[in-house]
Amino acid sequence: MSPYITPDSFRPPLLIPATRPTDHSSPGSSAPYGATSSIVDPAASVSPDGARHLAIPIVAVSPDATNAHATPTVASPPDAGAAICTAVVIGLGLIGGSVARDLAASGVSVLGYDRDRDTVRAAMSAGILAGALEDDLTGAETADVVILATPVDQAPALLAALARRTTSARLITDVGSTKRSIVDAATTLGLSSRFVGAHPLAGDHRWGWTASRCHLFQGARVYLCPTDDSDAGTIELARSFWQLLGAVPVLLDATRHDALLACSSHLPQLTATALALTLLEHGVKRAQLGSGGFDMTRLAGSSPELWTAITRDNAAELDAALDTLARQLGELRTALRNDDHVRLLKRFQTGWEWFAEADGTAAE
Repeated sequence: MSPYITPDSFRPPLLIPATRPTDHSSPGSSAPYGATSSIVDPAASVSPDGARHLAIPIVAVSPDATNAHATPTVASPPDAGAAICTAVVIGLGLIGGSVARDLAASGVSVLGYDRDRDTVRAAMSAGILAGALEDDLTGAETADVVILATPVDQAPALLAALARRTTSARLITDVGSTKRSIVDAATTLGLSSRFVGAHPLAGDHRWGWTASRCHLFQGARVYLCPTDDSDAGTIELARSFWQLLGAVPVLLDATRHDALLACSSHLPQLTATALALTLLEHGVKRAQLGSGGFDMTRLAGSSPELWTAITRDNAAELDAALDTLARQLGELRTALRNDDHVRLLKRFQTGWEWFAEADGTAAE
């Protein structure tokens, strides 16, 4: 297992609720089903593993906030995005397109870019974009906030191109599923003070502009991964930005993020793809699957380009996760070959206990 993965890696940083300080105004917060939300006093702390918790207010949720999505209990005030006049969104697929739609609906002037010019024309026709950037990203100079929403292998080069044009942007962020490489790139390019990496857990197996929609991020957790030099004001703006879109921000170190997501997101994708390839070899079509198999293979319909980039970027962490998966499958295979009823039952029982604990149905 990765040395970065600990039991606490799989839950949001535990923050102690406190009364909202009177000298801090911030957008409304979101909380999961049955959870409460509050604002944490802006005091820095260090966790037992040495991780740095930044000294800014952030939405805190009760320990049952383990789902990626939650129902907001407090709506963001109408002026939550007043400080953001112009935003640039580069990449108008599912995530970028949805960001652009929500920003436009909030009254922010959105400039967009996508290598598919038909996508740009569609966004313009829908009234989402106030303008389009040129291929050299001319026009990005006016942005208060810049959002990179491209495959992770394309983001560093685009960030380099933006570095020459976004001297006035107060926040540069991205939405990629890996964080170490883009945080490192921002640091190398001298953008570290104005950069905060982001990963909203609001993905879908569908992709492209036609899959984008308003309110995609409503109640979704979003991991914020600052650089070592991110300004406190930049981090606060990133938090407010995602709250404006209805998301629940959680601060997480970029290295811990990639270790966590290797198991919680990237491994399920590879598992679904491997299952689909296995079914293909055995001549089984998806239409022939039952509901369980249908659910298990949904992720196989995800963007091949997107997931090739993600898995390559997080290959080291994924290698450890795949080793564990291969061992677990091997143990099931051995139990079947030996007709080992006790061992097989134990495997199913342990899996059920993991599921039941998360589902709240485990026996006490």
